[in-house]
Amino acid sequence: MDTSQLKKRFGYGLAFGFLVIAGLSIWGDFRDLQANLTQFHWGMLPLILFCTLIGYSLRFLKWEIYLRTLDIRMPLRESLTVFLSGLSMAITPGKAGELLKSWFLKRLENVEFSRTAPIVVAERVTDLVAMLLLASWGLSRYTEGKWLLLITGVVLLLFIITLQFRGFCQRLLDGLRKGLKKEKWADRIEHFYNSSFSLFRFPVFTLTSLISFISWAFECLSFYLIFKGLGLQYLFIDAIYIFSFSSIAGAVSMLPGGLGVAETSMAALLMGIGFETGQALVATLLGRFATLWFGVIIGLLVWALWGNRLYQKGRGELE
Repeated sequence: MDTSQLKKRFGYGLAFGFLVIAGLSIWGDFRDLQANLTQFHWGMLPLILFCTLIGYSLRFLKWEIYLRTLDIRMPLRESLTVFLSGLSMAITPGKAGELLKSWFLKRLENVEFSRTAPIVVAERVTDLVAMLLLASWGLSRYTEGKWLLLITGVVLLLFIITLQFRGFCQRLLDGLRKGLKKEKWADRIEHFYNSSFSLFRFPVFTLTSLISFISWAFECLSFYLIFKGLGLQYLFIDAIYIFSFSSIAGAVSMLPGGLGVAETSMAALLMGIGFETGQALVATLLGRFATLWFGVIIGLLVWALWGNRLYQKGRGELE
């Protein structure tokens, strides 16, 4: 896959996103949606977006930790440009488009793609771990989706534990190397595993998961402030559970940005705690704008203004 394919996938995700927004608008009465949007206290929007920006700042810190773990050093401005450009690909399936960051690193630092691609995997896994921890707070008040949380947690735990059994994984790699005709593919898989092993070692994994937890807590706060903007009095734990569970459902669906699954889960849970249909849909649309589309817009702007120029002047050769 090259950057042209990533752009194509981004286009598909963008089109799908518009369809989801249109579908939600059709689901709710247009006049009701308009009335709730009019009543929303728009003066809170800067604070809502500021909470999201804090979350992105913390995730950039996590990105830097991953780079240093793999002994990759680059100027902070370039690193930030690469990280923010990757946000534009949040609406690709499973956020796989964020592998754009690995293409940047190959171009800028001549680091093998197979060495840096595990960073994207580690980012997604620690995000899921953080959201599972946040959602677990609400299990005393909610029963919906507990099996999804349990199964997701078990799968993640098995994945992380298996990676750390280096002897077992090395035997698998040795067997794979014998079965592959092309030596370079075996080397790439081994590089991928070695980086994954380093990124998921207990000290690194614990620190990055903690950073993810705080980061996503700020996005939950952003979602909670939307409740306040609508003049609704609900508990912060309600916002935490609904936002976290919907994000997990969207993530495991592997759909672009979790589009469709995250929105319907969010709206259904909001109505389940007493939101009127129009209020639930407006909260969902604003919540997804603040925590998904806002990042996509930032990523596109950074990519257009600085990312392309940085990419073009890179030193590495792409295959």
